[in-house]
Amino acid sequence: MRTTATLAALLTALALGGCSAGDDGPAAGGATTAPPTSTAAQAPPTDVVEVQPGGPGEPSSTVVETDGQGWNHDDIAFVQMMLPHHRQALEMAALAPDRAEDDRVRTLAERIAAAQAPEVLVLASLLDEQGVDVPEPGEDPAKYDHSQHGHHAMQGMLTTAQLAELADAEGADFDRLFLERMIDHHAGAVAMAADVRRTGSSRRVAELALDVESGQAAEIARMEELLATL
Repeated sequence: MRTTATLAALLTALALGGCSAGDDGPAAGGATTAPPTSTAAQAPPTDVVEVQPGGPGEPSSTVVETDGQGWNHDDIAFVQMMLPHHRQALEMAALAPDRAEDDRVRTLAERIAAAQAPEVLVLASLLDEQGVDVPEPGEDPAKYDHSQHGHHAMQGMLTTAQLAELADAEGADFDRLFLERMIDHHAGAVAMAADVRRTGSSRRVAELALDVESGQAAEIARMEELLATL
């Protein structure tokens, strides 16, 4: 009997301990305490506010991107102009295998083609996603020059006469002319990329422009060194 009484007392103490005020049950005095509200499940805001600097004497503007992909006119203009710009670089590079005398010029042309050919597909895909006109091969590049609408101009493009002059050149003359014209062509792309990184709103286009700017600036340096050795 003494053992039974001891066990009963122990069970009673355990039961009372399980309902102490430190648990989720009623606190002292019969009052209930609401469980703390968790903020871990609350999604953070997805809007990203970016400040775009204005031109000299112009105020800055604020752009809100809900997914980091918001486009403005300058973004569209850059991609539309860069597509025929790349295509012309590919046309110039395609002349090198049969006309260049220096193997370094041929190798450079191959590298330019290998870099810009895939980018043509990317540029066309980006425009298609935005539902805007995609420049087609053979179209007049000036059709997509947005300078007449008050936006950045297409820069570095060879005229029809300049392209014909390059196609007629051979040997050392071709090597020198190719490098000179491609340096100017690349410089135009670098300037266009710098413009859209300053005034565009799409993070995706800005990343593409940075790749163009850094990659083609490096190629300009290599072409200038090569030109000095011819």
